[in-house]
Amino acid sequence: MEEISKNHTKYFIGYHIVFCTKYRNQLEEPHRIELKKIFYEISQEYEWKIESLEITEDHVHLYVLGDPETKPNEISKTFKSISAVYLFERFQKLKQRKFWGSGLW
Repeated sequence: MEEISKNHTKYFIGYHIVFCTKYRNQLEEPHRIELKKIFYEISQEYEWKIESLEITEDHVHLYVLGDPETKPNEISKTFKSISAVYLFERFQKLKQRKFWGSGLW
């Protein structure tokens, strides 16, 4: 891990974010693989760097490097909201079967 340099600043800001699925429902292997892809797409779009990512059956451990202008809760909220939308689009029965029409996180 190294410092990030921009114009007149140098920084190293890392956040360890952990969040669970709603009702601690289990995510199957295809869902976890797709979530991993989604998280990396989000990080590229927002120019964050994922240092470590582990997705288990019912929770996610994410260590991401952010910038000084972005609050940690915004990073968490962005990952959670975008990933839920994309996952429910790609696995439409998941929302009906396990989450009873509510959110993923």
